[in-house]
This record gives sequence, structure tokens and C-alpha cells, in this order.
Amino acid sequence: MAKLYLSQPGLKVNLNSGKFIVSLRGETLHTVPELYVEGIVVMAPVQVTYAVTASVLERGGTITYLARNGDVQGILGLDVQQGRQVLLQAAAHLDPAKRLQVARGMLQRKLQAQRQLLLRYNKSLHSDELTEAAERLQMYADRLTACTSVKAMLGIEGTASKDYYDCFPLLLKNSDYTWEGRNRRPPRDPVNSMLSFAYGLVERAVQLEVMHAGLTCGIGFLHGVNDYKNGFVYDVMESFRTLAAERTVFRCINRRIFSPDDFDRVGEACYLSSDARKRFIIQFSDCAREKGFYGTNLSEAIKKELLLIRKDFGDDSFNLNEEILYEKEVETHENA
Repeated sequence: MAKLYLSQPGLKVNLNSGKFIVSLRGETLHTVPELYVEGIVVMAPVQVTYAVTASVLERGGTITYLARNGDVQGILGLDVQQGRQVLLQAAAHLDPAKRLQVARGMLQRKLQAQRQLLLRYNKSLHSDELTEAAERLQMYADRLTACTSVKAMLGIEGTASKDYYDCFPLLLKNSDYTWEGRNRRPPRDPVNSMLSFAYGLVERAVQLEVMHAGLTCGIGFLHGVNDYKNGFVYDVMESFRTLAAERTVFRCINRRIFSPDDFDRVGEACYLSSDARKRFIIQFSDCAREKGFYGTNLSEAIKKELLLIRKDFGDDSFNLNEEILYEKEVETHENA
């Protein structure tokens, strides 16, 4: 099964004799068997015919719309919320102790992922600054245990994130890129442009797994329920920002996948060009398929993350052996 990414303005996708036909101004560019496509990702002004849309949705697939900066604008299809799962999720959100437990686990896994990325790159950089930053991230993760409110944990996470992002100039020092801090909406430099686009791809992957699990995207534990329509998706994304998105960005930088000409400037904004987005998606997809997520691929890792979270909800309807295996894999990876 495959996903069809549409990143070039003017593309048209129609259905003919059991095949999706991708064309541009009347010229056929690609032909894909209908049953081979499990989802479509739209990233530009394109035309997807009614027949194509119906085919994807009838087979349980999805059509995702991404903004140019990578933000998920919406997803058609796959609304399979399960009453029991949503009730458990809502009850855990309303229970202060359970909400703290869920939020703490998410943030601890996020900080451990950031710590591991720094240590991985420091094997070749041999930087005392990176070593010290990794030690501080471990200290911040440990401090979360004593927090009695989500607000207090988010304060620690904010300090930890600043320490983490402050390490980026060291990670980029042998490249053609610079880092002056995180900026978005719009991103204003190539690194932030790639990060924003990658985060959008991670958001899509997480949202699909959340819906597959029968959970609701809107009841968050870190991001709450008032200000974020997909608060729970953003919660689950936390560790995968590093494991998938940042990992892909640094891979592209280290392999010199892009040049300055691969970024479009629109006022202060900086975006990957249409052709560059295609190449970035290839790199992200390769990364997602690899068993670099505690011994499994991105999709399976998200599923296991959701099992950990459901355990904190008090859900006992799944195989604990699989969840325990994930905990052991995380522990092994963190101590490597």
C-alpha cells in the first residue's frame, strides 16, 4: 500500500479503469493502481475528482490537506472513535492524578528522545557542551517526577527545550546552515522551514494512529481541550518531533540533500520549493520505515506509544506484554 503525495500546483487526479491517473495540463505523469493507494496527501492547489475521493474513503483511506509550511489543515475519512476509549480518555483528563501521570510520561519520553539525539551526534563531535546539555535534559526529566501540576511540568519542559534548541548551532557547525532559534508561522530560514514541514508530516502520522485506536484528537493532557482542536495529537507527537522530524532534518543536512535554491522566499517566509518537498518526503518516508524507533518503524512506535498512554488511562483491554516490551526497549535505548 502507498500514499500519493500531491505537491505540484495544477495536478489533476482522476480514476479510469481501476487506476488513478495523475496528470498536469492534460499530460499523464503517473498511473497508480487504485487499490494500491491507501491515502492521498494534498500540499498544493490540485484537483482530486469525486471518483478518486470516493474510492479512497470507501476503502477506509484518508485524504490529508497540508499547508505550505506543513501544518495539517484537515483529514477526510477514518473517523472511528470508540465510545469506551473516548470515555476512558475523558475520565483520565478529568482525574487530576491520571492527567498528571499521562502528561509526565509524555514529557519524560520527549526529553529522553532529545537527550539521545544529542548523545548520538556527540559520538562524532566530542563536545563537552553537548554532554552537559544531555545531562541537564536527564535532570529535567527526573524533576518531572516531583511536579504536582501540568503547568509546573510545562515550565520545566520549556526550559529543557531552550537548552535543547541552543545545541543546534553545534550540530550544524560543519554544515552550510545556521541556527538563530526556532521560528514558525511562517518559518523564516531553511532549517525552520524543514522542521515545520517535518512536524506536519509527523502530525499526520500521529493523527491517523490516534483515530485508528478509536481515541479522540481533541482531549489533550498537555495541550488541554480549549485552545487546540487536536490537543491529544500534539501531546502524542512530543517525542516523535525528535525521533522522526528532527532526525530527518539533520539527515537531509548531513547528506546535503538541499541547496539554497531549494527554498522559496516569500517576504520574510522561507518554504521548501515544490520539488524540494518531494525529496524531503522521500527522506522522511525512508526514515519512517526504518527500525530506528526503539527497534520498530514509526507507525508501530506510535501504536506502542498509544498503548503506554492508554495504560495510564486505566485501560486494561489490550495485551500488556506488548506494552511492557516497549517500556523495556525505551529503557534499553536510553541507557545505550
